Amino acid sequence: MRYFKAAAALITALTLSVGYSVHAYEQVTDIMKIYAMLKEYASFKFLDDVHDVYIREYEGEQKVFAEVYGVFSESERKLRQYISEQHIDEDKVEFLWLYRHTDEENSILGDANFDGKVTVRDCAYIAGCLSRGKVNMLPDCADYNGDGIKNVRDAAAISKYLAVK
Repeated sequence: MRYFKAAAALITALTLSVGYSVHAYEQVTDIMKIYAMLKEYASFKFLDDVHDVYIREYEGEQKVFAEVYGVFSESERKLRQYISEQHIDEDKVEFLWLYRHTDEENSILGDANFDGKVTVRDCAYIAGCLSRGKVNMLPDCADYNGDGIKNVRDAAAISKYLAVK
């Protein structure tokens, strides 16, 4: 009888903990809640590279947009980690990469994100802008191959340069 009571208590405890776990891992899908969480987190953690967080319609549904300076910046990494930890539905969040306006005359050819060096992040920045239809966000120095058109060929030329560097 004693073993039966202990087994019943264990099953009850497991059931309660599993029930809690299922509840704890439900995804946050409410767009206003996601917006408020990301906006508060970005300001509370002083994420300098986060330019803005806002809600817009995208492909027929409401999404939260986070504008971040630089590709794969530390702030973007922290935001993505926060999204994962808080079980926020990642399909409800879009990242837009911005570049900081600098003196383009003194910019480095291929340094599309203006971080002072030509890296794979510049390729990713170019690809990100192109995939979102934001060619106008690309600086003139993103035209790495010099054909007068900022396109995926520039990202490919940068990656080829980096491979032999």
